[in-house]
Amino acid sequence: MRLFIFAFTLTLAFSLSHGRNLVSIRKDAFVVGVNKSDSATEYNFISEITAKMKFSKFRIITFENVSAGQKMLLDGKIDAMISKMDYFPYLDNKFLISEPYGKAEMAVAALAKNDEILTLANLDEKKMVFIPRDVSNEQILSIWKNSKPNAVQNLGDALNLLKKREVDVVIASRQSLDAQKDSSLRIFPNRLLENNAVALFAPDSKDLQKEFNKALKIETTALRHTGELYGKASLTALQGVEIFVHSTGDSAIKKMEQEISNKIKQRMENAKVPITTYGSGNGGALKLLLTGFKKKEGDYFIYASLQLHQRAYLAVSHEYMDSQTWDRWRMGIFKEKEIYSEIEDMAREFANDFLSANGF
Repeated sequence: MRLFIFAFTLTLAFSLSHGRNLVSIRKDAFVVGVNKSDSATEYNFISEITAKMKFSKFRIITFENVSAGQKMLLDGKIDAMISKMDYFPYLDNKFLISEPYGKAEMAVAALAKNDEILTLANLDEKKMVFIPRDVSNEQILSIWKNSKPNAVQNLGDALNLLKKREVDVVIASRQSLDAQKDSSLRIFPNRLLENNAVALFAPDSKDLQKEFNKALKIETTALRHTGELYGKASLTALQGVEIFVHSTGDSAIKKMEQEISNKIKQRMENAKVPITTYGSGNGGALKLLLTGFKKKEGDYFIYASLQLHQRAYLAVSHEYMDSQTWDRWRMGIFKEKEIYSEIEDMAREFANDFLSANGF
């Protein structure tokens, strides 16, 4: 009897200290551990990955800190854990680690009627409202020592405070603000934070890690809306662009639209970047957004943003949406010729990235 109990205990200990195989997980559910503060943020990502790994179900278990999560993983209570790379100053051979994924672009939003151009440098001492799941109070204060941040639970409450002028700016994820589609907002392209998240697996879970990484590559290729592909990487296999120029400045600024459009088009043609129709195949919309005014001295105060927008398929809702995947911007006081020169420089950067990403 003692021998049986010993054998049973040994078997149980062995099973608890090693990861389950793929067959066992498919019969039950893929169990993922996440930090308690990140559980809502990671839910959509885990559901997408689980579907691509052909698991019919998944469960999320939260842990208080990374050490607790690692213990759960080694004890066999979870199949994988997801956490930020910053939490792992070193990793020994106790774990298998996936490729880092995810880029959460934080953005600054203000009322559209506000003429002020907001940059990272001039946000200090502003009254801010932020969403804790997107950015923490500590992260804001580490950038802006004299800011006055206030936390709210959702973006709707933040926008209401902004419209009532009780706060100056909203800090949230770029994806959240873009999805709001609120014409009363101005969103500034400020990349504040990167979410370098990784998945950890038990040392004998190589098959599971392999399936996860395979699904991750599908995810980052197909779902550009999540922000995992941004910048030069998003231009791979881009078939061409349609050019749009839109200004919201005074009449002197609006007069520049056609000349700007011609210069961008000429730059694309010189670089052999195809001009196509947005939405046809894997084409994009290259948008130049210009705002500003002419000063009494004859110079112009402008903010110009060159953005690439691509269609992205949302697997959750089975619909397409517009997603910004590349951008450059300029701001300052320029003469008219300098404005054209700065915009041409941004167009040149885009063309160079396009050629580099596609191996020309």
